[in-house]
Amino acid sequence: MMRIVTAVIAILGLALAGCSTSARFIIPENTELVVHGKKATPGELGATIQLRPLFWSSLSGIDYQLIRKDTVVQSGKLPSRFRIASIFWPPYALIYWPVGFRYSCYDLTQTVIVECDRPMQPVQDVNTD
Repeated sequence: MMRIVTAVIAILGLALAGCSTSARFIIPENTELVVHGKKATPGELGATIQLRPLFWSSLSGIDYQLIRKDTVVQSGKLPSRFRIASIFWPPYALIYWPVGFRYSCYDLTQTVIVECDRPMQPVQDVNTD
């Protein structure tokens, strides 16, 4: 009985891992982020986005745009990676959804796209009277 429960939990875990890819972003103030045609959700920890895994064409990078006042101020490709989980979802995941975000957090405030080098924490007011 315990083996069956363990197997079911493992299968459900693989199912959930194979259904989406997500990342957080540090973006410049007063900008909106659009990744692969979907607008990111702003929050106190930066913008977040969750997408279905991406097709092979995104292996060279995931398209993004930073928009300020309806004008694209920056665009390019985010680093991507092959998703190992897609191997365990034959045949469809390996064929259609093998690509995801390379980093869990991207810093788009730099001139070059980099992985966040600091923990994402809400900005706190520190009163030093």
